Amino acid sequence: MHVGKCLVEQQISDLHLNRTKISAENVTAVYDTIRSTALSIYEQYLGEKSEQKVQIKPSLMQAVHFKIRNLSETPSELWFDKILEALYEKMANELLPHFKKSKAYIKLLQELDLLQQTNAEDDMISITSTDSLENNDTSKLSDSLSQLAQISKKSEFFVD
Repeated sequence: MHVGKCLVEQQISDLHLNRTKISAENVTAVYDTIRSTALSIYEQYLGEKSEQKVQIKPSLMQAVHFKIRNLSETPSELWFDKILEALYEKMANELLPHFKKSKAYIKLLQELDLLQQTNAEDDMISITSTDSLENNDTSKLSDSLSQLAQISKKSEFFVD
């Protein structure tokens, strides 16, 4: 678990346990900090003007944005969990299978002697047929991995 998410959990827990000892202003300040950080992450990766926009279901993005903007909702370390799940699912189901078929990946496996050579002709067909996918798929996977890494770093307050 990221240290940031633990810190948010701890701050929220402390607020609930010490409500009588902590002033309303301090509670509001903590919530404002959490909300501000969440909004910054949202705008950088999910907002309409984002240069690094992550492509996921609009309903997920809208739900998180609503929670962040809704001042009557208590901030939560779980806000971005569904988005992270969607990104992992997209990478596992869409990007990784394409990458595994790419010429670059197959070449790497060959160089490391990790490719099982059952039929040299089949391998050549596989390499040739994926030649056109190499640049596009490898680029998409690289971009998605980069975005996921950036989201994980920036949203350490909210993501497992």
